[in-house]
Amino acid sequence: MTLPSTFVLCVYTGGTIGMERSANGYIPRAHYLENYLASVPSFNESPYSNSTLRVLHKGEERNLKKLSTPLNAYGRKVEYCILEYDKLVDSSSITHDDWVSMATTIEDNYQWFDAFIILHGTDSMAYTSSALSYMLENLGKTIILTGSQVSLLLKCFLSTIQIPFSQLYNDAVNNLLGSLIITGSFVIPEVSVYFNHTLFRGNRYSYAPFPSLMASVTKISSTAFSAFESPNFPCLIPQSVTINPKWHLILRPQALSPFRVQSVLSGAVASLRLFPGMEVSMISSLLSSGIKGLVLETFGTGNTPQNNELFKAMQDVKDRIVIVNCTQCNPILFTKSERLGKSGSVNAFYASGIELQRAGVLCGYDLTLEAALTKLSYLLGKYPNDVSTIRKYMKNSIRGEMTITQATPRFRAPAQSLWEAVKAGDIEAAESGTSVDENEINVLDESGLTPLCLSISLFDEPMVRKLLSLGASVHLRTRTGHSPLFLASERGQNSIIQLLRSDGAHFHPEEMLFIIEKVKGAVKDDNVTAIKVWELAGVEIRQLRDDEGREISHWIEIFGARKVCEAWESCEDKEDLWGHTPVFYKERKLKENANRLKS
Repeated sequence: MTLPSTFVLCVYTGGTIGMERSANGYIPRAHYLENYLASVPSFNESPYSNSTLRVLHKGEERNLKKLSTPLNAYGRKVEYCILEYDKLVDSSSITHDDWVSMATTIEDNYQWFDAFIILHGTDSMAYTSSALSYMLENLGKTIILTGSQVSLLLKCFLSTIQIPFSQLYNDAVNNLLGSLIITGSFVIPEVSVYFNHTLFRGNRYSYAPFPSLMASVTKISSTAFSAFESPNFPCLIPQSVTINPKWHLILRPQALSPFRVQSVLSGAVASLRLFPGMEVSMISSLLSSGIKGLVLETFGTGNTPQNNELFKAMQDVKDRIVIVNCTQCNPILFTKSERLGKSGSVNAFYASGIELQRAGVLCGYDLTLEAALTKLSYLLGKYPNDVSTIRKYMKNSIRGEMTITQATPRFRAPAQSLWEAVKAGDIEAAESGTSVDENEINVLDESGLTPLCLSISLFDEPMVRKLLSLGASVHLRTRTGHSPLFLASERGQNSIIQLLRSDGAHFHPEEMLFIIEKVKGAVKDDNVTAIKVWELAGVEIRQLRDDEGREISHWIEIFGARKVCEAWESCEDKEDLWGHTPVFYKERKLKENANRLKS
């Protein structure tokens, strides 16, 4: 089954993946990555094509070379382009401004692409992916970060080299190609990281440049590409011959709100790793330095030295500094024969941990250091000077970044078929149906419809509302390439249109030709109501142009649509590709009518 192509924007921010070899080592070169990918059949099946994709970057519209992968096993082609930043960033020098730039690039192009890939250096990728997971609010599309991994030199156990894309033996090919296949084939509305055939949640993994330090040198060489681990949470897509997302783990939008970017972050955060014998005066000095958020890296399950002076120092600042307790327990251990999971999590089991909570220190549960710091930075930027609100959100998982043990277990009845529930209009059964592992809520059935599209075709607004609340994607198109918003507009479902728009729905660029014909047909029928439906759905009616450069003013006069003319004043000076204005067609229509009367 062939499905519509998926459009993906690849943003190259820096890192080894786009470098070339030179006499002075590996260096970045403009458009080197794009030119290399264009010449490789697995990344581009049309090397001689001059097609481009429109991209907006820093207020400037660019037309970038379109690359197209061959049809993949999931029935889709991925059409993509490479947006290379003018100034490539070393990931160890990444700043908040760089994160805002990445988020803004996604925001500016959100309506033009189905998914996004960010090519990034490995050193600070865990920080960037965590930060973006918070900054990109109400996300409904797939965002994947990837790059080239660090490996170990055999001749020197603790020496490392970066392996660039152009080298014969590297991980960049698999990382980028795998990212393209996933973004092109599945809707995973999270910020994630793809490395070594594995997809991780972006705020759940850590960078481990030497993942096998307890192994032999041979073992290190064979596993050198596994430099990323998610110690406290399963991966979203595990290593396998086929790509099998763990749908029951993947987040789905819960709020009926459009996508937005939180671009204000706070840099007044710090981390402090406790060690035996640390003087309390050092901690007090840090607390009086002007910081507003602190991640305290404690021992074991969240323990500190039994020191009343320390607890008092924490309690004295709880109204102006948000302090989070995270464990410094090493989450990853390897032996020669097996991996031992040693997941780190904070729980108030011991006296010192309980004293910290009494002093106002928040439990970080299984937050990684990267996720904790960037979450504080995000919340302090979003809610400045509102410590109580920040504390409330720090205690809860807002992007799947931590696991909070439920006080009481939850039980569910066996799941029923979601499709049958939608057809029957059974909202209660639909809710239980979303708990199945296959995540039916965001897949196509044999007719090429998602449950959301099916409920729209059945004019079932309550079911549409329920599916949206359960995380149904407003961006997933049918087999024929139409979005839920198009289906609702085509059927004149105003209330459902408003519901979809409130959840961030928009038309896909490939639908614009269909929309032009629909609006043009409505003008021909002199149907003002139908045109207003498309306008309600977000179509800028006056911006529509057919293949002859005609817009609504021309169509009004060509078809003699008097009712439409009353609703939309004619722009009489607009010219089409033939140089004709609406006045020309109006006069021609009058002559045709006069000749008809004479005959």
